[in-house]
Amino acid sequence: MLTLVKRPHIELSLRSPSGLTQAQLADKMGIRQNMVSDYERGRRTYYDAMAARLCKVLQVKAEYLRYGSDQAAAADAPARAADR
Repeated sequence: MLTLVKRPHIELSLRSPSGLTQAQLADKMGIRQNMVSDYERGRRTYYDAMAARLCKVLQVKAEYLRYGSDQAAAADAPARAADR
């Protein structure tokens, strides 16, 4: 069963550091450029399978994609503390 990820759009800040254009990201993900545009604008939501592809292409963790950098860091803090 497919489920929606908690964060239904791609943050432009995820694509920008990699220097990828929408067309380049779309090509790497095997989708059309207008789909990337729709994801970034929040016009289209994506499912877990697409989120996994996006994480792989952008080399980010799923938590970062779902919650953004600040919340992902906060969510990882207890785990890091336990490792010490």
